Amino acid sequence: MKVTIINKLIIVSFIFVGIITIIISCNNNSASGNCNNCRAQTETSGNISINVTKNSENDSVRVILYNELYNYSLDTADNLPILKDTFVKSTSFVLYVPVNHNYSVKAIYHSGAKTINSIDGGKFSDQEFTNCTVNCWQQVGDSYDVTLKFK
Repeated sequence: MKVTIINKLIIVSFIFVGIITIIISCNNNSASGNCNNCRAQTETSGNISINVTKNSENDSVRVILYNELYNYSLDTADNLPILKDTFVKSTSFVLYVPVNHNYSVKAIYHSGAKTINSIDGGKFSDQEFTNCTVNCWQQVGDSYDVTLKFK
């Protein structure tokens, strides 16, 4: 069987496409993580950031951090807060907490005679992902937004 020039071109094209696919997939952003924030091993604690709103009625904001997801039907978390009655004067701050826990943050605002609660929560965890060269660990769920949303 003779191998024609067209058959050779088809084979070379498939090899070329395969090489390009491998090169493109080995960049700094894998499907499940960012290699720029990559660590070689897991950690037991890390920083979470909490964003709040400061305005003329709320120059400091009362923030409560729970070690559990917030229960909206009971208007509380089942566990006692791990950070209670902290008054924040900046628009964001960072706390060092254990990973692989659910956290909820509640910010309490005032607007005239009204009290407005803003709540955010989720799982803060250390997750492993793989890129083309190494296995990496990265913390996810580390940002909580309890800012006021204006419509």
